[in-house]
Amino acid sequence: MEPITKSGLRGIVYKEVIGFDPEKSENVFKENMEFIESLQKHPLIRYGLSPHAPYSVSGKLLEKIAIYSAHSGTPITIHISESEEEVQFLKEGSSALRGFLEKRGALPHSWQPVGTTPVSYLHGINFLSSKTLGVHLNYLTDGDIEILNRVNMSIVHCPRSTRYFGRHKSIMDIFPEQFNIAIGTDSLASNDSLNMLDEMRLLKETLNIPADTILKMATINGAKALGLDDKIGTLEAGKCADIIALRKVKDSTSFPAIESLSESLLTDTWEVSLVIVDGKILQNKLAW
Repeated sequence: MEPITKSGLRGIVYKEVIGFDPEKSENVFKENMEFIESLQKHPLIRYGLSPHAPYSVSGKLLEKIAIYSAHSGTPITIHISESEEEVQFLKEGSSALRGFLEKRGALPHSWQPVGTTPVSYLHGINFLSSKTLGVHLNYLTDGDIEILNRVNMSIVHCPRSTRYFGRHKSIMDIFPEQFNIAIGTDSLASNDSLNMLDEMRLLKETLNIPADTILKMATINGAKALGLDDKIGTLEAGKCADIIALRKVKDSTSFPAIESLSESLLTDTWEVSLVIVDGKILQNKLAW
């Protein structure tokens, strides 16, 4: 936690939780709850829990985390419907994912498929809510979409992770106006960098989403997803001074017109030159 809290950045740090054996759910829950509650409060960082996925965390443990979150206000996030294998595993108990879990001794002997989609399953155990942050949502049925509309859950789409696994369907096929969708990178396990600008550019290249919409997904939508939109996400009076400035790498003297600035951000090469968080300069490459 030390390098995170000393970084000067603002955000939410989620402690990942894995525990697919329902008989161990009480102990796993207690350990993680006590860990979160032992952390020292920080003016810029909040702490949350991240039960990894519905195929790596038991229903009992998910229910405990959801109840704890509702009572304590602890943020929670989870990977949902990332792959076809995940959907098939939960519905039918088959797919390569079962072999993956069995090989690692991570599949309880008593486990049975839930017979439905990940979204429907999580909704049925009251895990999903407007406070839950769902990641991926690459494979959805019409029933899943109805549930997501009902619970009004924010979603994080990870464009390059989706491409890495060859998963061409995603929440983006339904399109952002229907949900609050933010942009994420997932991790270096399924990505070659953690560069948000690269994620934004891929959305533009592959789906031709308007540049202004992509910019909102990377700023205010992300702030809403984290419950921080009253503090950050837009530049306006009354909000915290969390600001980055970017400079064109090539032809830096040629500045695009204001109306085409978002488009230029996704087509030209830019680099971060100034980082300010809560009014404090953390990085400055600009010549004043």
